[in-house]
Amino acid sequence: MRARSIRPGTGSPAGTVERPSSKLFAEGRLMVKYATRTSGLSGVLFALQLCLAPPFSIPFGLLTGIVVDRLLGLTHSNLVNYGSFGLVGFCLGYAVQTGLPRAYISGGRWVWVWPMCLLALSVVDELKESHNVFEIFADRPGNPGGAMVQAFLTLPAVASCLYSLGIIVANRRSGGKSATDGRTPARKSGQGPLPPGRTR
Repeated sequence: MRARSIRPGTGSPAGTVERPSSKLFAEGRLMVKYATRTSGLSGVLFALQLCLAPPFSIPFGLLTGIVVDRLLGLTHSNLVNYGSFGLVGFCLGYAVQTGLPRAYISGGRWVWVWPMCLLALSVVDELKESHNVFEIFADRPGNPGGAMVQAFLTLPAVASCLYSLGIIVANRRSGGKSATDGRTPARKSGQGPLPPGRTR
């Protein structure tokens, strides 16, 4: 019986042709594995978190606030609005870090910076013009302008802070594996590697 030769690096018999679909599927699996397990900073994930996390909280935060208001029989409750956006932001951050361990070192813990800076600039600008910053932080009936500012500026900034908190909590619960890709942390300097067959 003649043994079939194997093409180097492919694992398939010589003379066979790999299907493009299977090759594309294998490359797709490799990309997903790289995005979710490989340690190190991901520029794409960094940009996606900074750009999408704050606005992503708006529809879900508003929807959650409406549902809670209906259940509690409240109308335009600022406490419910802040709680809803905070809950959405935290859950989103926790879920992202759990599914994508690189999120922590790819800017997830710093998502809150630019929304809070924008909010601070708005507060300073409001103080210069009218010395009344209440409309930025609270929704009052009959004041649609203040409600828009709160919905698209103040509450997303709060959600961004809780998003970063969710990232940090999820990373700590996982033992901080985002930076080491699940490997055992390195020993302290000067101790050297562990001898074969020995554990800590």
